[in-house]
Amino acid sequence: MQRSLRRILAVITISFWVGIAGLVAADSNAHVAQAKAAFSSGDYPDAIREYTDALNEGGLTNNERAEIYNGRGQAYREGRQYQDAIADYDAALRLRPKYPDAMLNRAIAYDRIGQGDQAIAGYSDTIKTITSIEAAKLAGNIPYPEPAAQLEQNLEGAYLDRGIALAKHGKFNESVGDFEQAARLEPDNPKAFEDLGHALILTGDNDAAITAYNRAIRLDGTDANAYLNRGAAWYQKHDFVRAADDFRTALKVAPSNWIGRDDAAANLKMAEAQMKSAPAKSSDR
Repeated sequence: MQRSLRRILAVITISFWVGIAGLVAADSNAHVAQAKAAFSSGDYPDAIREYTDALNEGGLTNNERAEIYNGRGQAYREGRQYQDAIADYDAALRLRPKYPDAMLNRAIAYDRIGQGDQAIAGYSDTIKTITSIEAAKLAGNIPYPEPAAQLEQNLEGAYLDRGIALAKHGKFNESVGDFEQAARLEPDNPKAFEDLGHALILTGDNDAAITAYNRAIRLDGTDANAYLNRGAAWYQKHDFVRAADDFRTALKVAPSNWIGRDDAAANLKMAEAQMKSAPAKSSDR
């Protein structure tokens, strides 16, 4: 009887969309500049203090205040003060109701505290809002000052993060659609194709998963997870030679602290054992 692979799949773990708030008009404010610097260095308490001082200053427009609340929300969130973060995102959205960055960041905060339904709804609202803003831009009516590049980044992030949230809920077919959308938006992002592969393999479509992993590996040949999971797809197709080759490569390119190292080593032994007892399939990657 064929033995099961140890942890066939690495968890779908594209990094949550985290960035420093896109402050524009308030950027000249010394507190905001210091807050952004503190955030970049990982000093979230100092960033929170500086953003709070900025909010206490007068003369700010609603858009500027919304951006500062969004920035402080990010500092709260990265400091794991999730309820404070959500309160700040709510404040930003009261001031600027169609603010995609705050919508996306709030959804991520909900995701991190395990409120998956609210997170998925938030990602969906972000996608709808960005789509409507882009449509308004095309029509020559620009109601919100969103830079096109930031809109595209937020849209890709919303699809990726919603795909992850859907996969956590076992909705693998729906997550495939989101990862496909993200890959179309940024075809040079290896993580989009890697996560697409993860979702596809969970649906049982090993051939499509291998195609996605191929693309991810062409874009970044150093991602051990992509090799590990492509090896799992080959293994499930009983192509133990290719599976073993991918497990070996994963071990070769992985950093020393890679959490998948023991699994890859165990899977390699199993693939090599299968090679001795089963004929290898020959197929082109």
